[in-house]
Amino acid sequence: MKNGARLSGDITTALVMATAGADGGGPAAALPWEDGTVLERLLRQLEEIGVARTYVITRPEWEAQLRELVARVENATLETSASPSEDFARSAQIARERGAGLIVTPGELVTQREALAGLLAHPGVVNGVLGTSGRLGSPYAFRARTARGRVVSAASAYHAVAAPRGSFLGVLKVAAPNNETFVAITEELSELTRDGLPEGWPLELERTQELWRLTLGRAALRAERRAARDALEAAGRARDELPPMEPEEWARRKRELARSLPPEEELELGLRFEAAKQDAVSMMLVGLIRRSVHIANLSLRGYFWARPLSRAAIEEAAVAIQEHDEEQIRLKVAVKGADGFFTTFFVSTWSRYLARWTARRGMKPNQVTVAALCVGLAAAAAFATGEQTGYVVGAVLLYLSFVLDCVDGQLARYSRLFSKFGAYLDSVFDRTKEYAAFAGLAIGASSSEVWVLAGAMLTLQIARHSFDFSFGATDRQTIAETPQPPLAQAPDEALARNRMKSNGTLEAKLGALEFSAATAAELREAADDAEGNGGAVAGEAQPRSLPRRILGAWRLLDRVPGLIWIKKMAAFPIGERFAVICVTAAFFDPQTTFIVLLAWGGFALLYTSTGRTLRTLAKWRTVGQ
Repeated sequence: MKNGARLSGDITTALVMATAGADGGGPAAALPWEDGTVLERLLRQLEEIGVARTYVITRPEWEAQLRELVARVENATLETSASPSEDFARSAQIARERGAGLIVTPGELVTQREALAGLLAHPGVVNGVLGTSGRLGSPYAFRARTARGRVVSAASAYHAVAAPRGSFLGVLKVAAPNNETFVAITEELSELTRDGLPEGWPLELERTQELWRLTLGRAALRAERRAARDALEAAGRARDELPPMEPEEWARRKRELARSLPPEEELELGLRFEAAKQDAVSMMLVGLIRRSVHIANLSLRGYFWARPLSRAAIEEAAVAIQEHDEEQIRLKVAVKGADGFFTTFFVSTWSRYLARWTARRGMKPNQVTVAALCVGLAAAAAFATGEQTGYVVGAVLLYLSFVLDCVDGQLARYSRLFSKFGAYLDSVFDRTKEYAAFAGLAIGASSSEVWVLAGAMLTLQIARHSFDFSFGATDRQTIAETPQPPLAQAPDEALARNRMKSNGTLEAKLGALEFSAATAAELREAADDAEGNGGAVAGEAQPRSLPRRILGAWRLLDRVPGLIWIKKMAAFPIGERFAVICVTAAFFDPQTTFIVLLAWGGFALLYTSTGRTLRTLAKWRTVGQ
């Protein structure tokens, strides 16, 4: 079903890079999929979500093979390019001619339509990428580092990123206001790659290949160890009888397995490496980031994704995608991924179905937002009666008001009916309902003591909101003002700084001629975790600051089952506040309600302020060094 511009937003042009080769020759984009090819499937998805014009860029030797495929899709045009440098030059020319918002994607991409629609339609993602916080596509998907939902550094075949925490899945969205920047970046990339690679890029390319190989070797070693434990268990012995391997033995065995991969993995590694050298999209992303363009990260969140380069991979993807029910994932994705405990377990478990019900009846998110306000005000009026029945009715109405408050956002995400005005309205009405509930309880109590408590709670909550907004704005400003290295530099700024701080321990080894690319890659791999935990690299004994040590230990506690929910509850988000009001008002009295709100709210203020202070000190010390 075509719903055009409603799904594509201001993105009217697509660049599809069909430059990766498949096994047996030919482009990976032409691999078979159902009754057509991977490329035809992708082009039709782009057409369905309202992209007005699509340009497919491929190699001259594949022109005849792809021209007929592209011709089957309306408003799609085939372009040829002989090299990555020409890919960038042609992309710049198309972007300049179109002067519009762009989506750039590899031609061999296999994902679900709603994943693309979510990226294009979301007004909060002006420029963005489809990504994941996990290791989907590992080791071949290029890694990225994010902060506050923004991609602050990304890798390509020729660029390295320090402390990555997610993967870039190959889909890049560039809004119309950044069209000129995109043109400038692609022209710069074309110049950089025209007569060979800049200094440092070839070594980074070798490291990329060796890191991939070592990752496969590590996976093979882990499988080998699991098989050994299974054999012990089958023989009636304990699995832990298998002795642990010494680090030197582990590294040696991993290298052995990395050098003797099975034929199918060697084929896949070779295909991926050749595709990586042609991957223009990842380099465009690096360029945008290094021009300080704000790139948002939209998580895949359960939708299927693959970039198959072989017939075996296509067959595997065709089976795996059947396990991803697009409608059910769409319903799941309608719920925010970082909600609090009460919202997650006592509201969103069923509010998502109410959101779908309202969507199917043509309701708009703003209508639900207004309805939530009306129910919230009715709850405040019930509290103001001062009767026990009124408190119970008010509690029920306030809970329903909060449910509707969740439904409006879920409806917007499910139906792709986003608007900045709706987000503003929702934020204002949230505060209005909460403060109206305070007033209703104070009026109902008819007590000067309760009025004092209500005023104190109102002051505390206003202060918390002010701190939240100011800290977030300051943090975003700091991220935006962080200097970025030039595009010609292979490592990002953090990685370059870490290498310099190593006092030659790692950098000398990485650059020494007597060390192979494999050894350099293994040193880089061994240093990654250390870099992510304070900037220290392998071979150096750099002390970490006290704030960083505390934060590191605090994050480790997230591995304790259930503790993450306790930490979320400690921050006292709006769901927990509404839950406290509902429960205490229905079963106790307004004075108890405000005492609990003040106690928990005061603790939350101390808790969040301490964490923010530690993060600020950790960043300040890093910058100061």
